[in-house]
Amino acid sequence: MNRSDAEEVFALIADLQGDLRDRIVVARWWLVWLLVAVQIPVSSGLTQWLIWSNEQQLWPYAAVWAGQVAVLFATIKLVLHRAGGSRTQRERFIWWIWSTFLALACAVPLIGLARGLEPFELAPVIALLAAFGFAITGATVHRLFFLGAVAFAAITAAMLFFPRYEFLIYGAGWTAVLWALAISFRPATARDADEEGRVL
Repeated sequence: MNRSDAEEVFALIADLQGDLRDRIVVARWWLVWLLVAVQIPVSSGLTQWLIWSNEQQLWPYAAVWAGQVAVLFATIKLVLHRAGGSRTQRERFIWWIWSTFLALACAVPLIGLARGLEPFELAPVIALLAAFGFAITGATVHRLFFLGAVAFAAITAAMLFFPRYEFLIYGAGWTAVLWALAISFRPATARDADEEGRVL
């Protein structure tokens, strides 16, 4: 075997390993995305209602968002525990990217208040952070996530143009993107998902 043949073999092995890692992430996370797509519009709708009610205190918003984060992590833990197996490298990327997003998103209203702005006057920045998160996930996990980055760039613009309905737009955007990901990544059959779980 010459050098070029060996390089082709190693490239093929690398592609197969990458495909396997992609399939493992698919089998473990598609249900998380499907469930979270239902949760986020609820917290976003409550946030929008608080804004329409001209709520000036921070604690009602904090309660809504803290509840959302708690339910989010409980959903992830429950689904991944059911799937079994150890956390893969690409799943670590997902955890770090989106944990960072949550921390930064929660910091946005605090920054606004520190500058004397109304709660969530900087709300489009949260959608922009989500676009960045999807872009990084696309670069490290799967190219399909780049479409989420494009979608959230559009959602950011929509929130800027229609500020009265910004969190309704934000919540609806998350639902559309996460459902699209869940449907795209869902294993063809339950048997496929079980087989992927056994690989772990």
